Amino acid sequence: MILNFQSILILVSLLGFNCHVDTDKIKPSIELISPVDISEIRQGEALKVSVVLSDNIALEDYKISIAKGGSEDLCFVKSFSCNHLTNACVDADGNALPIIKGKQNVKIDFNIGVEKDAFVGDYYFSLVVKDKAGNKHIKKRCFTVTRC
Repeated sequence: MILNFQSILILVSLLGFNCHVDTDKIKPSIELISPVDISEIRQGEALKVSVVLSDNIALEDYKISIAKGGSEDLCFVKSFSCNHLTNACVDADGNALPIIKGKQNVKIDFNIGVEKDAFVGDYYFSLVVKDKAGNKHIKKRCFTVTRC
C-alpha cells in the first residue's frame, strides 16, 4: 500500500513538471509597406505587395485574399492573379510566390496582376500570417480599381 502511494506521488509530480512547458502565444508581426490604404490601381496594371514578416520562433504560412464590397464571389476576384480563392501559386510575372516556412524574419515583394476587364470599384486586400504554433495576425487594406 505504501509502495502504491509513493508511485502515485512520483507520477503526479512528473505530470506537474511537464505542465510548465512554455508555449508560443506571441502572434507574428506584419509590416505592410504596400499596398497602402486607399490605393488606386488601373485595370491591367499590377498591385504591388511589399511586406516584412517576423515571428519570435518561426513563421509558417501566409494567405492573401481580395474581396469586393465584402463579397468573395469568384466573378470579382478571378481578375487578380494571386488570391487564395483561386489557388494561385505564382505572381503576376509568373514567379513562384515566396515561401516563409521556418523563417523568423523575411521581406517579401511580388506583384498581383489585375486583369484589363476587372470590375471597377472598391476592393479589400487581406493578409493573414500564421506562425508555427498557429498564432495568426491579419492586416487589411482598401484599394480601388479604376478604368485604364
